[in-house]
Amino acid sequence: MTKDVEEGLSKTKAVPAKALTARQKEAAVKKFVKLLVTVIPVSCIFRCRPAGQTIRLIVVLDKFKYQVIDETKRILSFITLDQPEVEILYQTYGLLNDHLTRGHAFYSRECDSSQCIYLKAEAHQLPETPEELIEEAMLNTEAYLNMVFARINDFMETATELIKSNKLTLAAFMLHQSCEQLYRLVGLVFWGKEIRSHQLPDLRKTVSFYFPEVRQIFHEKERKELQYLALLQSSYLGFRYEDDFSVELDDVVYMRDKLVEWVENYDLLLNHLDLREIKSKHGPTGSQHQR
Repeated sequence: MTKDVEEGLSKTKAVPAKALTARQKEAAVKKFVKLLVTVIPVSCIFRCRPAGQTIRLIVVLDKFKYQVIDETKRILSFITLDQPEVEILYQTYGLLNDHLTRGHAFYSRECDSSQCIYLKAEAHQLPETPEELIEEAMLNTEAYLNMVFARINDFMETATELIKSNKLTLAAFMLHQSCEQLYRLVGLVFWGKEIRSHQLPDLRKTVSFYFPEVRQIFHEKERKELQYLALLQSSYLGFRYEDDFSVELDDVVYMRDKLVEWVENYDLLLNHLDLREIKSKHGPTGSQHQR
């Protein structure tokens, strides 16, 4: 578990509260932060840019004090129970400092001074990534984005042909692979590491903090979304290990169509990375900065 925390993946999510006004929500966030820094050693806290109704906070653990990670997680789980919908990503000071020094597609955008809502003292301040390194980090992701989306498109085209041939289980297997590649793409682009897992619910949970849009690939309702992921997961296992496994045509076609819509909305990722804005400044091929 410690390894997950050091790599910035572990998080806790609060139970959604009743709808609050914007003013009530801001007051609740301030109250929550005040409580948080009294029970956990914290250097600074950043608030991610708006993502729907969810409040996303990056909590940087104290640079000079250590608290057992399991204790930190337990405290966070407890104090978020009666808060508005809040998601917390906790990160060690040293690792985040390294990300910001080198330039990181996610942290360099979200962990700058304009997003900082709590700083313990000047000695705890993190460096800001130079603009040219931010742009380089963003632009260097595009080749990888193109490569993975080409792979996903191949899976989708194969799934379509299999549906026409009524090979539905294999088609659903290919859709599982498409969805898995999409989650892993988000993980590598925003987290910076390859996530080696075939479990779609786990992949979704891991990457959704960084790119909340992936929570609604198949349906806007959480319960329905998880049901479709469970069906794809069953298809992945069923194709490999169960000779009598079957899946309904309507379900396969629906999931195929939803994935096609999502993959075709390639600009969603580019806009989230500010790549459109960066490329407009530097031309269609971008610029290559020297470190």
